Amino acid sequence: MYSSFGFNGKFQIVRGISDAWAKAFLQKSKDFVIASKREPTADQQFIEVSTGQPNSVALSGTRVSEFDRYMNGQMIVYTATSFEDSPEVTRKRMMNTLASLRAREPYEIPRQAGACLPGIFVASKAANDFSNIGVTFRLKEHPDVTIFLADRSAGDLSKMTSRQRNEFVWTSDAIGRVIHLHGPLRYRPTMMAGRSGAASFATVTRYDGATDYAYLVTVQGDPNATVDTPDLELLVQRTAKYAVKGVSPVSGEELERIAKAVAASVKRRPVQ
Repeated sequence: MYSSFGFNGKFQIVRGISDAWAKAFLQKSKDFVIASKREPTADQQFIEVSTGQPNSVALSGTRVSEFDRYMNGQMIVYTATSFEDSPEVTRKRMMNTLASLRAREPYEIPRQAGACLPGIFVASKAANDFSNIGVTFRLKEHPDVTIFLADRSAGDLSKMTSRQRNEFVWTSDAIGRVIHLHGPLRYRPTMMAGRSGAASFATVTRYDGATDYAYLVTVQGDPNATVDTPDLELLVQRTAKYAVKGVSPVSGEELERIAKAVAASVKRRPVQ
């Protein structure tokens, strides 16, 4: 529920689809462009842009540019908005993103600069790249444990210290109805990806009354750093109702151990 795939725009990635479904989806995008010509205002009208790529459709309007690309059995939908840029700039960003897109094998770690998303890689070296990428994992051995890791380009939220961001996440109402933080030092200094941050561990009362546990690490980004220094967030939590039937959910102590091991494993990937 927390996952997001944003890199100079918003990505949606749909897997497990057939060739026929993909063909119909792309045709629907073409039909949408044709139908938009009948709309009364320019903001509602779109043009189709030649992509030079197989199995793809690109469309552009005054407020939104989008491409749909079928690649390696998955449909990739990218949307860029023109709220701050002109339609021409947004259209160019959309086409540059399409040209920079390639398939990424499972567990492949590209060495060039860019963004890793599920099944794809977007190559880019632009200084103004903006990412908001958050991925949720679930442990095979313990499906009651989910791991959410987010990388967000340093910006307005980076004005919060690591501790302030930690407090903000707990009070956002997204995790549970009641949050009880453990220990005399509720927000503890920690390291993640070679940077200083804040960590906390809590007993969580869900909105359905269930009791669970969660461990949170936040690291403050720096928009003025000479290298990309994003805001980082790691949330490891237990949701007991997802435990394998006949197997006890992980304990609070075990969850904290797992979370600390995951935090220690997070590192910046090398780029060429």
